[in-house]
Formats: sequence, structure tokens, C-alpha cells
Amino acid sequence: GYVIYSIYFSRAHKTNDEIFLTYSNTLPFFIIVAKAFMYVVAILGIPTYYGSLSLQAFMGIKNKFKEEKYRWIEKYIHLVAWIIPCAISIFFAATENFNPHFSGCSIAKAPRGCETDPDNVPCERGGVATSFDIILQLSLIFLYFIFPISFTLSI
Repeated sequence: GYVIYSIYFSRAHKTNDEIFLTYSNTLPFFIIVAKAFMYVVAILGIPTYYGSLSLQAFMGIKNKFKEEKYRWIEKYIHLVAWIIPCAISIFFAATENFNPHFSGCSIAKAPRGCETDPDNVPCERGGVATSFDIILQLSLIFLYFIFPISFTLSI
């Protein structure tokens, strides 16, 4: 998913900081949302699969690799790995939290600089971006480091 995202949207934005200040006004909003949507699905989908496959491996070990006892979990792994990132992305898109961010589009407040200087630059979009960004970062740490290791330690 991330490779397709990178190839397809790599030319949508220029990374030059001077251009960044104006491209939120010149770029169609649906491109910003589409790029950020695919980015969030990719960064959440991969660790969700990773954590889910750790669960499947744990189930295989606990059931002495008798596939009929743990095969049922595979369809739920695929559903969870797609539904959760898509639902989170839909939430961020609906609450106007997808905005230009550094050299691309992601979960951010807009316009740029409103977080650091709210008196001079009031935030117009992305009201919950900061708090949910922290939650997403912690969930990535959980899915990559804590969830798989907890299964390994329990064996």
C-alpha cells in the first residue's frame, strides 16, 4: 500500500518550504484528503497485520500447529487490518484533520504555525489532530513492540 501511495502521489506536492506555504491554497482539497487517507491506512495497516500475525503464530504454537483449530482467526485478521485503519481515516477526514504537513499531507492542524503561535495564527482546521496523533503513535509502539513480545513471553 505504501509503495502505491508513494508512486502515485509523489508528484502531488513539492517539498520546498516556500511552496509549502502556498500549496494548501492551490492544491485541490480532495488530493490532500486522498493522500493523507492512504498514508494513515498504510502506517496503521502494516503494524496491524504484524500484530495480528503474531497472534496467529501464537495460536498455532498453542494448538501444536493443528491448523483446523486456529484457521478461523485468519478472516478476522484481514478484516481488522483493513477496517480499523479505514475507520480511523474516515474519522480524520470527516473531522477535517487531514491537512498539509511538512512535505506531504497527514494528520495536522492548519494553517501551518497555528499550534506554536495561536494568538497570531488561529487554527482553522484539525481541532483534535494533536491528541489523536499521540494516540496513534502510542498504538504503533504497542503493535510493533508490546503486542508481539507479550505473545512470545507467554509461551
